[in-house]
Amino acid sequence: MRTSVRITLALGLALTVAFGGAVVLQAQKARTTELSALFRDDPGDKIHSDLGGLYYTVRDPDRVYASVVQLNTDGRLNLEIRRHRKVLLEFDSPVRTAPRNAAGQLTCHDYNGDVVFYDDPPSFLAGVPEYSSVYFTTFGEIRYNGTGWVYDPSTMFDFRAMPVDANAGALVRLQINFYTVADPRAGYGVMPNYQLWSADAPLAGGVVRVSHPTADSWVVEPQDPNDPSGPLRSLGANQAGFKIAVPEERRVHPGGNCDLGDWLMPFQITLYKR
Repeated sequence: MRTSVRITLALGLALTVAFGGAVVLQAQKARTTELSALFRDDPGDKIHSDLGGLYYTVRDPDRVYASVVQLNTDGRLNLEIRRHRKVLLEFDSPVRTAPRNAAGQLTCHDYNGDVVFYDDPPSFLAGVPEYSSVYFTTFGEIRYNGTGWVYDPSTMFDFRAMPVDANAGALVRLQINFYTVADPRAGYGVMPNYQLWSADAPLAGGVVRVSHPTADSWVVEPQDPNDPSGPLRSLGANQAGFKIAVPEERRVHPGGNCDLGDWLMPFQITLYKR
């Protein structure tokens, strides 16, 4: 008679050791939390909904996800809108215009920051882009250690581990990325309150405040510049950096990030457990 021992591993796998037989890895079902997302849609908001109501995970008959709204197994937010619905981003209130050369091209740097090159700006730079998909993804928590801000990229911020408190919040790294219909190869990045970051190591994203006012809801929004627990230097009113990551063009430029300036981008998203 064969005897087996089942051991659950941290990576979500079950290791079944069959005495006298092979070792078998069996996948465990990932523990995700399905959410609904509701945008505030105030008149001054620059990131808002398409007025179609709540966003939630939708899988089309062709088995492709039209949208994903959930907390991943590590507790971070994953909000993706790919089909049928839109999240609208309005670029009409610049704080710092995109730097350009004499020909009107954007100033860009390769991914190492060593090479400067120039590229044409997107046509929507004062308006609403026609995009094909948009992604909101959180990463680790940002903490103030008494002298500066500290970010540990190895540990994701777990929304589920937050204490329920309407008045408390955490600063969390967020990336907002989208791709346009006109140029699906180039990725755009919106970085809320990125000027908060004053450490030497690059943050490669923005900063948002996450709060957990009730057991079944979370609120994600830019850090309020008047928050007493806020940054060492002023954030301005919901300022967000904006960049485009362009692919390499052989014999033209090596590819990299182009600065698209800073913009007022207020928004608020409330997440509800489904």
